[in-house]
Parts: sequence; C-alpha cells; structure tokens
Amino acid sequence: MVLMADDINECLKCGDCCKVLDGKGVRVTEQEWDTLEIDICRLDLGNEKFKKTKQVSCLPTKGKYGVKSCLFLGANNECKIYNKRPETCRNFPIWVVERKTIVLFKVAVLCPRAERIAADLEHSLPGWARALVGEKKHNVALV
Repeated sequence: MVLMADDINECLKCGDCCKVLDGKGVRVTEQEWDTLEIDICRLDLGNEKFKKTKQVSCLPTKGKYGVKSCLFLGANNECKIYNKRPETCRNFPIWVVERKTIVLFKVAVLCPRAERIAADLEHSLPGWARALVGEKKHNVALV
C-alpha cells in the first residue's frame, strides 16, 4: 500500500496539495462537476466566475496570479468536499501517465511523503498499480 494510515491522518492536517495549484486549478470531469455543482453554487462566486469555472472544468480557486488555492480548503486545512472530492484529489500525490509501452507514475514533490511514496512504488507496486501496468514497463518520477 502506498499510503499508510499515518499518511492519511497527516494528509488531512497538511493541505499543501490544495494550496499550491498552478494554472487553472484541479480539473474535474463532467460527472464530477455535476456531483459538486450544488457545493460550488454555495460558494457564491458570482455569475461570471461560476461560468468561467464551469467552462474550463476546474474547481474554483482563490488567488489572482501564479499559485492559487482551492476554495474548498477550509481554515484548518480541512477539505469541505472531502467525501465527494474529484479523482485528481483522491489520487494525489500520484499522477498516472499511460503510454503505449510504459506507465509513468509521477509523484508530486510538494507532498511531504513524496520520496517515501516514490520509493514504495519503485520497490513494489500495489494491486491497483499492477493492474494498470499489466505487461508494460513502468517508471516512477518525482516531479
């Protein structure tokens, strides 16, 4: 297992992954947007920001330039939509990039557990990762 019980407890206190969003923010699928639309409406973003957020299929963020943070991150680093959070958030700090002959596991260095998680992935893939890799080669990179 890549994330252990201690990791999950610490993750719930940290919030760094939600504070350092670049670009437009966390991408969401249409289905995830539909699931979260009521929560997003409750943020009272205003019509223009709501439309823009929906158009780019991302969770709303705060911050004007460069680094942004998720509007669903509470004052004590709690995720206000934790039980409904998008797959990108659920999988963090790991991104999976599938190619024809290789599966790349990218591990975000901003996560305090990144090095250990990357080492675990290099040493022994958990079941979900083995199923993804199948007969392909795999590689792990800290990014």
